[in-house]
Amino acid sequence: MIRFKATLLSLASLIGLSLILVWPATVLAGGGPENLLLVVNADCPTSKLVANHYIQLRKIPPGNVLYLTNVPGEQRIKLKDFETKILSPIFEYIKSAKLQKQIDYIVYSTGFPTSIQIPDHHNRVIAQIKESQGEQTANQFVKILQPQASLTSLTYFAVHVFANDPSYLGLEANQYFRRPAEHLLERPFPPPLQDRYAAGRRALDDKKLDEAIKIFDELQREQPSQLAVSYSLAQAHALSGDTKAAANWLARSIRLGWCYRDKTKTDPAFASAIADPLFKGIVDRLPDVPYEFSPTLGFSSNFSWAPNGGINTGPGTGMNYVLSTMLGIHHEFGMTEREILQHLQRSVAADLTYPQGNFIFAQTSDVRSRTRQPFFQTAISQLQNLGAKADTTKEHFPKSGQISGLQIGSSTFDPKSSIAKILPGSIADNLTSYGGDYTREGQTKLTELIKAGAAGSSGTVVEPYSIIQKFPHPMIQVHYRRGCSLAEAFYQSVSGPFQLLIVGDALCQPWAKPPKFQIAGVEPLQTVSGTLELQFSFTDPSQIEVIDIFVNGKLVGRQPRIENFRFDTAQLPDGYHELRFVAVASNSIQSRSSLSLPIQVNNSQKNLALSATAEAYHVQEQIELTIDTNVAGPVEIYCNSLKCAELVSGSGKVAFPAALIGRGPVSLRAVSKVTDDTFHQSLPLQLTINGLVSNDLPEESR
Repeated sequence: MIRFKATLLSLASLIGLSLILVWPATVLAGGGPENLLLVVNADCPTSKLVANHYIQLRKIPPGNVLYLTNVPGEQRIKLKDFETKILSPIFEYIKSAKLQKQIDYIVYSTGFPTSIQIPDHHNRVIAQIKESQGEQTANQFVKILQPQASLTSLTYFAVHVFANDPSYLGLEANQYFRRPAEHLLERPFPPPLQDRYAAGRRALDDKKLDEAIKIFDELQREQPSQLAVSYSLAQAHALSGDTKAAANWLARSIRLGWCYRDKTKTDPAFASAIADPLFKGIVDRLPDVPYEFSPTLGFSSNFSWAPNGGINTGPGTGMNYVLSTMLGIHHEFGMTEREILQHLQRSVAADLTYPQGNFIFAQTSDVRSRTRQPFFQTAISQLQNLGAKADTTKEHFPKSGQISGLQIGSSTFDPKSSIAKILPGSIADNLTSYGGDYTREGQTKLTELIKAGAAGSSGTVVEPYSIIQKFPHPMIQVHYRRGCSLAEAFYQSVSGPFQLLIVGDALCQPWAKPPKFQIAGVEPLQTVSGTLELQFSFTDPSQIEVIDIFVNGKLVGRQPRIENFRFDTAQLPDGYHELRFVAVASNSIQSRSSLSLPIQVNNSQKNLALSATAEAYHVQEQIELTIDTNVAGPVEIYCNSLKCAELVSGSGKVAFPAALIGRGPVSLRAVSKVTDDTFHQSLPLQLTINGLVSNDLPEESR
């Protein structure tokens, strides 16, 4: 899929050394650990426990972990507290750590409030409705909207929060939502670009083809990722008799997500072109997707999501979002520590397992089920077209069977009363009023579905009423089955998510189809100097659009397919460093595969080593470390981005309480900064912090 602008690799000078070892890539899709910021409540032991395990499971780079202090302890907090104590520190860290170009996911560990009070924004929207539609309509929306939003949704709508813009309360506010396909060619831009696009469409309708092509050519140069423009150019060139140009623009439209074979075959604009073998060959290779919903697309926070659900470029051309979930809810109505850890282990292991269970939709007389029933058959048909098994059930909760995905609608249910098995990696979703409201008892909470095996679920934090726009559309299972990550599937399927709390492993991707590649080169952890050269080989080179290159967790460059990568190690200070290469597929979902290459640079004989007196400590003990170095200046000890201790200069010993970093597997690094962006670094020291993992529910929420 063509969405990237070429960027220079600022870190590497490309000259060469022949290397020998080959190893396979780790496969990921729909985003990876490089694109995720994990937010931890530094004052909450459970939050650190869960985060430590997730970091190890997902191999999250150290700089992609943020520890927040003074997080409000209530489940429901004010918008101002959310903005000043949670959201602003997150985005300030992203900026200071220079992660703006790569963070697509903000994922919270446990220990965070789940509901945000938004009375001022609610009142402003009601006033706008009253002014434009009258008092009677405004009174209806008073209760429909409700002055509360979820933690994950307001993180997704962070741009709105910072702009003090309450439009996120709209039931159609999410422009990443996959709307009906008929809107694809209607409104791809806000004004004034939309005025130019509309003029092009009028010229096309009036058969003023030279005028239409001129307008669309100009728009395409400005907005190269907008599907509506590429498809309009294909139509215009086909009508003008230039079949070769029409075929080229149709091929580009396909790379941007166009996937409707029958719609293309029956498009009057292509009546003559379809006889051309080249054009017909392209059409015949199109997926056979019904022209019902916008194409499934992979997500980036740097995309400007257009009014038609497409991708625009530049300020003011669309909306920017960031995907967000919570890893678990440690609460008296939620999950124990052990249940959260089991859920994460199960979900990470589900990647690329292609579960073979049934997708089940509960079709009962309950209004909670009836709300989504009109769209069940569409989702079932598209799942079946993908080779999946899908059907409805008359039960509120399935009594038996292997379940790959589940949508039900019931105020209460008990998964333990059923012998049905929710397979690892599944999204299981229930439409009810208080599934995400952890301030009150009553109605089955969303976390019961996660405890039963699901990788993710959702629920509203306040009475939503039976409004489908506030809940995942049945097409969520189709987006997921096509290979999206769990978070991508959720946010593509909810048009008004402001009340919806989403819990689960955001990166889970059971059905992804990532590109595959190998690297011949240096052995992991090998000591290197001078320059090194890596040779890339691809199973199918045509599947790969670009290679993203990361150094120590930061995106430093984006290259077309690489055969030989030559890197001057002298640009890095001596010590441990990690190179990470991510192959991005040339498809609409942008599946990814990732390979991490740790190296030890030695160009100037600088040494920095970190050791401990033990491999494991109890959480109530002091961790004692020894630093051995010939590097001048201060040496700091980090656990991810958390500074734990410091030695003013030279070799020596430091200590700090194990409780500071929390229970679970941890990785410590000794760092001596050269500049703000470069540093000597020790080989990571892997430790285990022991302590009881609770099997009991807490008496009350943090």
